[in-house]
Amino acid sequence: MALPSSRSQAHSDVNEPIISHSVKSKAVEEDVSCYLPLYKAIIAHDWKAAERFFELDRNALTARISMLGDTPLHVAATGRTIDFIEKLVELMTPEELAIINQDGDTAFHRIAGVGNVVIAKLLFKKNPDLPNMWNRLGQLPLHHAAKWGQNHMVRYLLKITKEDIEPRPYEGYSGSVLMGELITNGLYDVALLVLRRHPNLAVSYGSYPSPLRLIAQQPSAFPSGARFTFWQRFITFWQGFISRNVLSSNICDGEDVDSSPESPKGSVEVRSWFPWFQISDFISGLWEVINSLLGIEQIRELKLMHCQTLEIVTILCTEIVKLDSREALSTLLDPFLDAARLGIHEVVMDILIAFPDVSLYNDREGRTALGLAVMNRHANVYNLIYQTRHGTRQWLTIQKDRGNNTLLHLAGELAPRHRLDLVSGPALQMQRELHWYKEVEKLVPPSCKELKNAEGKTPAMVFTEAHGELKKEGERWLKDSAGSCSVAAGLIATVLFAAVITVPGDYRDNGKPNFAGISGFQAFGAIEALALSSSLTSLLMFLSVFTSRYSESDFLRALPRRFLIGLFTLFISIIFLMTAFSKALELVFGQTQTWKVACVPVALFVCMQLSLLMDICTSTYGPGIFRKQGGHILV
Repeated sequence: MALPSSRSQAHSDVNEPIISHSVKSKAVEEDVSCYLPLYKAIIAHDWKAAERFFELDRNALTARISMLGDTPLHVAATGRTIDFIEKLVELMTPEELAIINQDGDTAFHRIAGVGNVVIAKLLFKKNPDLPNMWNRLGQLPLHHAAKWGQNHMVRYLLKITKEDIEPRPYEGYSGSVLMGELITNGLYDVALLVLRRHPNLAVSYGSYPSPLRLIAQQPSAFPSGARFTFWQRFITFWQGFISRNVLSSNICDGEDVDSSPESPKGSVEVRSWFPWFQISDFISGLWEVINSLLGIEQIRELKLMHCQTLEIVTILCTEIVKLDSREALSTLLDPFLDAARLGIHEVVMDILIAFPDVSLYNDREGRTALGLAVMNRHANVYNLIYQTRHGTRQWLTIQKDRGNNTLLHLAGELAPRHRLDLVSGPALQMQRELHWYKEVEKLVPPSCKELKNAEGKTPAMVFTEAHGELKKEGERWLKDSAGSCSVAAGLIATVLFAAVITVPGDYRDNGKPNFAGISGFQAFGAIEALALSSSLTSLLMFLSVFTSRYSESDFLRALPRRFLIGLFTLFISIIFLMTAFSKALELVFGQTQTWKVACVPVALFVCMQLSLLMDICTSTYGPGIFRKQGGHILV
């Protein structure tokens, strides 16, 4: 469906604000080499040398000492030596603090970008107008701090920047730039605070990207973009008592946050989580050590960020849908498609709830959000199809792009490399691609399975052609892995067979083993039999991997199943082999603690191969990645 005219056209007659300055900086035409010693003294924080220069020439305080028209305060502002700047400010008048360089920046702009709140307070105390001065790009010091991601400085400037100056900092182009800088630089807590105070900033000014589109291009800011390990997922589950509302209100309710960047957040907050840890300083200190080692505080901060971004998206969608339907659609469509392309299903779902009709529109290539999710292999976005009405689902599955490709054609294309690399090994990557193709094949109508695109190819032809190289890589990976494992299984079988013939304790004259009457010897024989049986089973499984015909369908079940059985039985044979070895030592030398020695190779095998074993087991016999994620109907 065609996209209606964009919002940028509606504002094409509105120009960006032009900022006038009370103080104009002149082009630096004169030679500044005479100020080179002063410049070097400032960057070296040598106050005595700089002071001598100022005593000889008072005008040097306001002179242009660089080709960019910077004054000594501009140069000193980029450093972090507070004493030097304090002494320099004492020599200057409030008006001299407001001198600008060629870009129209005051020294306060520079300090805001550096993020030193202490120095900013020093200058603000002497000249309260500094936070309200615009540069030639139409930016306040507040914008500079946001641009460089200075969280504490932004919070401070929000309190001292006037809202009634012209142009208004939280309206129009200025407000759009501020929200854009906050979002793109990851200051989501401050962005949420500003958005709560000024909900009008949900709608962008002119052609400037909307906040919703900017945040829809930040997948790492949402839970769906977090790549947690097993241990991190366990900690995340354990911290489930921290609710979304509590988390977002801790930082974003607008309270005075004046803490310096050096303040230790984790050590202060951890006691409020667990009041019973206040019993003793020792236990509290121990908890802080555990917290730093396991990264519990970092995970909590990540969850806090997720809650903030989710609330930002909710507010943005709520404000945007207040526009007329045509303008709301043009504002929501690009973020909706971007989120689907990047796999941010939280944004996709919020937009669908706010404006369901957006699901019927496509991008310039004619691809819907569902098609983009299939192309980029984002199962969390694709699964939202199960929360749509039957009619909507049918309509989405029959759509074609400009190349006459159906949804099944898009599933037949090779996934982007960064998405393939999320799965270990080419064989499992091929299996994942087959899962996607089979899943979409079940979703589309039967008539779409044999349709040809503009190049005259059916979906099956597209899949075979696109995955030819990956299929070869998977075959090579399986054969190499099976070859290495079969050598190990063969050696184990050889050793075990030899051990059966040359049993511990040798034989009597009548041919019976000397330890035949000992109960431990019976256990040794049973373990030997199990070890030999499992190693031979493993060897046969790996040989079957070698002799497979390696068709596309084999990668779906047959090959992973054989490799899984071979790897598992190899693991079992190693356990039985080491158990038999420790039992033999016990019989011969009478030692009862030999099992500890046997644990070493078993533990090493688990560390090196368990992840692969679990990956194959999960991808072959697990619940899969395609499932309904919620009970309510979205569209």
